[in-house]
Amino acid sequence: VPDSNQTYDACDIVYLFRKATVFTLWQVMLVPILVLIAITFYRKDKDDTKWFVFHIAVLNLFVIILWELTYISPNINKSPVMWFLLSFSTDLATNSIFPLAFTRFLALYFHQFYSKFFTMITIFFFMLIYDLIVLSLFTYYYFANSQSLFMLVIYIIILLGTFVCTILVFFK
Repeated sequence: VPDSNQTYDACDIVYLFRKATVFTLWQVMLVPILVLIAITFYRKDKDDTKWFVFHIAVLNLFVIILWELTYISPNINKSPVMWFLLSFSTDLATNSIFPLAFTRFLALYFHQFYSKFFTMITIFFFMLIYDLIVLSLFTYYYFANSQSLFMLVIYIIILLGTFVCTILVFFK
């Protein structure tokens, strides 16, 4: 129960809202994620976009499973291994939209390069290498005495890259 005499700033309010809603929001996302995964295997077209959407959906499904485990067994949340798995998977899932935006940008603006370079195998390796690079950056952050400026720069680069690529795709 919050203390009625305590004052809250905007950061406190955002944190309390996030804490109260994050589990529910992950549960609400479960149905659309399962639908996206099913659609990926149902569609038989040659469009490679579905594999990037599948990648995003699987990463988010993994986060949902971890959250469910912490809900079912609250003691598991005290484990450092579970904390790291939750942190890494959440960070990776939230940043997994960038490869989709970037490859759509390449496909529209540099079609010759994209069609030559991106095959089913290179798409798989592109997503795997992206995930490994992002995970290594997060690992460095978590084990390097919480250099928050470092992560702020990484998040800004990924976010701006996603925005710029998405806006350029819409313009085309």
